[in-house]
Amino acid sequence: MTIADRIKKVRIEKGLTQEELAKMCGYANRTNISRIEHSGDEITTKQVRRIAEKLNVPVTYLMGWQSLYDTVSVFSSDNLTENEKTLVALFRSVPQSEQDHLLDFARFISKEKG
Repeated sequence: MTIADRIKKVRIEKGLTQEELAKMCGYANRTNISRIEHSGDEITTKQVRRIAEKLNVPVTYLMGWQSLYDTVSVFSSDNLTENEKTLVALFRSVPQSEQDHLLDFARFISKEKG
């Protein structure tokens, strides 16, 4: 998986459009995010840091140096409630092919409440 793939994957998992992520990163429109997601080799260090910060993931994950779920900070008790830890554990126990359905359901519930 490339840096472009990881950025796109996390963006989609977080329910963000390219336009939304672009605005979060201070870009005028989605063009920069689209370019980055299609040719990650052209991304600068500054852009990697900015995108990682806005997506709330470690730079080491986006760079491919560490699995998202191997980072201590993501699953430390300081960052997740017990319900969140349970949800993550359940999510990880579901086959990869079914995880998209769970994400879609969570997005549906989130939009319904908000």
